[in-house]
Amino acid sequence: RFLAAFLGLLGFVTACTSADLYGSPYATFKISGTVTDQEQNPIPNAQITIRDDYRYAVANGISESDGSYLIEESDYWGGKKIYVVTTCDGYEKDSTMMELEFKGKKKKDDFYMGSCSCTYNPVLQKEQASENADNQASENNN
Repeated sequence: RFLAAFLGLLGFVTACTSADLYGSPYATFKISGTVTDQEQNPIPNAQITIRDDYRYAVANGISESDGSYLIEESDYWGGKKIYVVTTCDGYEKDSTMMELEFKGKKKKDDFYMGSCSCTYNPVLQKEQASENADNQASENNN
């Protein structure tokens, strides 16, 4: 009885330490870039969210003062498609779909293994309300 309990506990503990999700393979990816506005000015503190093919958030980051960002995910078990969603107060949301190209990929069922590195540079447009407020402030200063 003791042996059965011990082996059961040992199996539970070791099953929870692996990065695999129920035996699924996983991949790593790195995405970087610079968030700017339409005039190529850097946008700090923009929220960048990486969503998988099912639109679940799998990683996120925030742009630095120069607009740059770097997001690394080492336990990605999704498919080849990701969605990069960029938001920041005063700007319209930017969303784009990217296809990941894994180096050393080995497809197993619907999962990819290996690593991928890519760049995406979102360009955010000011929200209409913010743009109108900026124009009105500029007119009042003249």
